[in-house]
Amino acid sequence: MYKDYLQTIYKNTIVTDIFKRIYFSNSFKNSNYVEEYSLQDDDSVESVCYLLYKNSRLSFFIWLLNDIQNIYEDLPLNKNIFDKKINEKYNNSSIVINPDEIINLNFSDVFYVGNQNINYSVIDYNKSFSQFIMEKIPNTIFNNSISLKNKNKDIILTLNSENYNLSYENKFGLHHFKNNTDYYVSPYDFPFENQNTTYLKNYATTNDEQFTETNILFENKINDDKRNILLIKPEKISDIVTEFNRLLIGSPINNVFNFTSPNTNIEQ
Repeated sequence: MYKDYLQTIYKNTIVTDIFKRIYFSNSFKNSNYVEEYSLQDDDSVESVCYLLYKNSRLSFFIWLLNDIQNIYEDLPLNKNIFDKKINEKYNNSSIVINPDEIINLNFSDVFYVGNQNINYSVIDYNKSFSQFIMEKIPNTIFNNSISLKNKNKDIILTLNSENYNLSYENKFGLHHFKNNTDYYVSPYDFPFENQNTTYLKNYATTNDEQFTETNILFENKINDDKRNILLIKPEKISDIVTEFNRLLIGSPINNVFNFTSPNTNIEQ
């Protein structure tokens, strides 16, 4: 596992130098050596690197510049992989209930959501959102009332359709509330002036989604944010490789990239 770490010579033996680390300073990241780029769906770091520098081995510098350590967490997923991940993560249903209807409800007592003949197991709940997450419910199975049940499948409370918002596919379910400028807001704040209706009650009773961020929209934003990376300008890459090699003097891997030109701002 240590073969890719920097190495040095100790008593005539090549050893891993666990104390040496090279990184790009913040001042360098804001310099004219660097430009921004938005990764497209079919891009990889290596493909972008080859297009820029005609040498995919230089992708190391893109990884280093952007502090990329895990390709599955630090880089955007393409559409197919993203859709698969979302469908697996949110392979359930959710219901948000009018908080006025469940003031005295003990959420931990609810084991099933259903009607008189059908029961779907509760997986989790979020008391702040008056929300239950259930196993996947087939579309349109509930047209009117819905019941919360205990572990013996006895009805605790029955709600009519005006007091809940059911998302059959939880990827389209509630993640958080936001105001008109996309800032997070408390579910118990008031979206409308001169009305005593909270964000939560408004969503649960009217299905009004103008102040909500769904799970899939939230995940999309996170994925898209990872598209923005920094690249070393092609005309500057030789300077960077030279400085990198200079900092590795004494290491058996120095001068792996054969470029020569002035030093730049890489730090140890």
